[in-house]
Amino acid sequence: MPARKKKSTARRSGRSSLPVQNESDQDLQPATSETTDTGSSVFSGKMIVFLAVIVILLGLVIFKKEWFVAAVVDNKPITTWELNSVLQRRFGARILDQMIDEILILQEAEKQGISVSDAEVEEKVKTVESQVGGREALLKFLDLQGMTEQDLRKQLMIKALVDQILVKNVKITDQEIADFLSKNQETLPATDAATQKKFVEEAIKEQKVAEEFQKWYEGLKNKSKIYRFY
Repeated sequence: MPARKKKSTARRSGRSSLPVQNESDQDLQPATSETTDTGSSVFSGKMIVFLAVIVILLGLVIFKKEWFVAAVVDNKPITTWELNSVLQRRFGARILDQMIDEILILQEAEKQGISVSDAEVEEKVKTVESQVGGREALLKFLDLQGMTEQDLRKQLMIKALVDQILVKNVKITDQEIADFLSKNQETLPATDAATQKKFVEEAIKEQKVAEEFQKWYEGLKNKSKIYRFY
């Protein structure tokens, strides 16, 4: 006789049985939710950064508009970039040459242990003030030249360094002083002989330093490594 099939011992109930989840399935449920939360957090963080950048840029446009717009003519803006491009094209090479000159002179002065004190620079500023007719006149003159008082101080300091470097090569004879006095007597300030002689010595020294400077500076440039990209 054929063998009887064994009846299932599980009783049927009126409710349908739910699928049983194994441990691996249970582990996947919270991981999926956690990944979604992490993605949302990253997105929210990026959005906050983006909004912060926008706010900063708007603030700059409002409070630092000169960084972006130099002027507006009949609703047509002239951007700061356009202004800088024109300035660079017209004056860039000259200003670059001046900056190179300053660096070379400052480096050479440092090598030779030569310096100029703030008091010496201040004294030279006062001299320039007296020559142009006072402080107000000096400030107006600087404004016309597109310079600040700080620019003037730097130029006077560098000139004083050059004078100290080159003055040791300058010799002034009594004959040169006498010749200068005879040729320029009418233009010299009316003062005592000692003061007049000192004035002449300074004038001759300035002339000789200027003549010596060109030769000295050419030699300084030739022994320096200068790479120009403009």
